[in-house]
Amino acid sequence: MLRKEKGLIVYIEKSTGEIYEYPVQLTDEDIKILKAKVNLIYTLSQQDMETLNLLDKETLDVKEWQCKYCFYKHCCPVNNKGGVSIEHENSAYSS
Repeated sequence: MLRKEKGLIVYIEKSTGEIYEYPVQLTDEDIKILKAKVNLIYTLSQQDMETLNLLDKETLDVKEWQCKYCFYKHCCPVNNKGGVSIEHENSAYSS
């Protein structure tokens, strides 16, 4: 795989510009999970909004904390179930 055992998670505080670094140990299983998530995101990015609107958090294996900190929750079909259509909210995200 990537042949890396260590990595860094880097956070940049938007309001102050402070940078926080957190070292992490990576296992082959961690990398496998991350690659699967990246592949899923790529596959979803190729779908039309009609298809995306059929998905739910369980299907995507999305956790509540991930939605809480996501930059795209305002236009996410999963977070807007039962609400106003995404196309009406933000036309830039419509197909």
